[in-house]
Formats: sequence, structure tokens, C-alpha cells
Amino acid sequence: MRGYASGHREPKPTILSIEEDPMDFEDFRGHAHSFSDWMADYLGSVETYPVRSQVRPGEILDKIPLACPELGEPMVEIFDDFQKTILPGITHWQHPKFFAYFNGNSSPPSVLAEMLTATLAAQCMLWETSPAATELEQRMMEWLRDLLGLPVSFVGSIQDSGSTSNLLAIIAACDKATKGRASREGLAGGPPLIVYASEEAHSSVEKGARIAGLGSANVRKIAVRDRLEDESTMRLDPLRTAVSALGLGLRRTGLTKGLNPSDRAGGAHPKPHRRRTARGALLNLGHDTATKVAG
Repeated sequence: MRGYASGHREPKPTILSIEEDPMDFEDFRGHAHSFSDWMADYLGSVETYPVRSQVRPGEILDKIPLACPELGEPMVEIFDDFQKTILPGITHWQHPKFFAYFNGNSSPPSVLAEMLTATLAAQCMLWETSPAATELEQRMMEWLRDLLGLPVSFVGSIQDSGSTSNLLAIIAACDKATKGRASREGLAGGPPLIVYASEEAHSSVEKGARIAGLGSANVRKIAVRDRLEDESTMRLDPLRTAVSALGLGLRRTGLTKGLNPSDRAGGAHPKPHRRRTARGALLNLGHDTATKVAG
């Protein structure tokens, strides 16, 4: 990198210029070979790195120019920056001793697949923009449904994160509970909608309720079983009590649910079954869905 930051000087206005000699395809081929060699070496020796980054807060920031560079740099220099500046600030999720947060595993075949998809750079928001992408996703979701033992009526799409999936599930539950009124007219004027989740559910459940317009006050946290007792799944009696205790004018919306029966975030019961609450609402409490409408 040129122009490393020093002190607290104000960045100067930058005029961007287009590189006169952009990378040609033969240069691209050579750099791609070098990158793939590094990638293979990294995956083969990731256990030699510290699991967690050893840098201090702001240490990487201090090495990045305050102002955007006016000119491009040779790829060799960019890659050198990557190794000397970026890599020390990386927590290595592929390390065999990484047990934090959640699984974020990749594999050599998936890395190669990323290379192909990055080369195609397809924008896959509609069938017409890339029919193969839409139909491949459709078929793979059917495979996943069958592997999980879900009913053939289940359909789905790939989301960018679990947080987005929780939000989508809540929005779908709102639409189902209001017979489509929520998507047409919004939630204003209707009865408050209630979401049920494990007391150890991920924070994205409550955040999803806020974004969907339900509010945190309408999220009911349900106690879980002890880990040694029954895989830390949601207790049915508190759930039944919470549903039956709904006040006048409140409507049950959805039960957020994790697909992993041992996941403390949303498990309801390791074996699929159906239970009736004291109010007579039918809740599917098996691990066969992400959200079930209860209203």
C-alpha cells in the first residue's frame, strides 16, 4: 500500500484515475495460478496459524491509507499487502481448533466452486437473469428437504445468513397469521402478533421481530430443558402456558425453530409430534420446520 496513515492528519481529496494497462487475461492466468498455490498451502497448513487473530484494535486500520489511492497497484503488491496486513488480522475459521460462534466450514471443492461463480458473476434475482441458478437452487432445496425428512409440500430458497432466515420466517408467519393482510396493508390496526422462541434463541430472532414491526415486547422467551435432561430443547409446558395466557386481542404468530434438535437456540423437541395447547391452538413442535404459525 502507498501512503500509510500516520498520526491524525486529514485525508486529502482524491482524484481517481483509470489504469492505462488493465490486467490482461494472460496476467490473470498467472496470478490465478499463484493464488491457487497459496490457497492450497493455506488449507494444508491452517493448523499452524493461531486460531484467533493476535492484533490489537485499530492495528490493521493504522496500516490502511486514510485516503483512497489515486492509482492502482500491481497485483503482486496487493497480494503482498494481503499477506502482511490482512492475514495477521484474520481469525481462522477453518482451523481444526476453532469452536466459537457457529460452523463456518468450507472445503477445497467449495473453494473451487466459488472461483467459478465469481468468474460468471451472474446476478440471480430472477429466473430470466440466470435460469440455471434458479433451477439448481430449486432442486438442491428439494434435496435438503428430503434429507431432513420434511413433507414434500415444503419449498424454500437459499438465504445469505441465519439471521435473514429468521427474519423471513417471521415475516412469512405474520402474513400467514393475518391471511395476507400484513403484506398488503401492513400491521397497523390489527391485533399485536406474538412470536415464541427459546430463551437462548439467537439475538436475530428478537431483532427480526423489531424489523418486521412486531416489537421486542411481543417476543415470548420459552425456557429450555437442561442439556443433560433432553438435549436442551424447548420445554413444552412453559410454551403451552405462554400460548394459553394470551390476552384479549392478541394473536399467536409463529414459533421460531432451529433445524438442529440439539441447538439451544430454537429446539422444541427431538421427535416430531403435535400438541394442543390449553387454548386449542395446534402447534407443530417437531424439528421439521423453521417457523410454524399458531394463529
